[in-house]
Amino acid sequence: MKWYPYLCSVTLKHYIMNLIERVVEQIKSDLLSGDVTALEELLSFVPRENLLGYLPEEEWEKYENEYMCDNCGGGFIREEMAFDVNDQDLCKNCNAGIQHENFMKFGR
Repeated sequence: MKWYPYLCSVTLKHYIMNLIERVVEQIKSDLLSGDVTALEELLSFVPRENLLGYLPEEEWEKYENEYMCDNCGGGFIREEMAFDVNDQDLCKNCNAGIQHENFMKFGR
């Protein structure tokens, strides 16, 4: 925990709780207006295990394994991947792009 020399432990806990409450209020406001940009940014710093822990247990297995696209290098879950496409494992976006390129080049 970061050290705040001017706050005692009780005051620090109160400060943090107030900050969390204010952030939750802002998140609610952003969600009501349809803006999830800041929330997505905030959640990107949350460890994967904490994100999984927030989901219903039945969904954990879906996110247990991450796969890497051989084209873009991104990390994806199984449902977002196409395996063994010309001896490559591709995310569905890259796979669709390559199929489109092949269609434009070869008409198939």
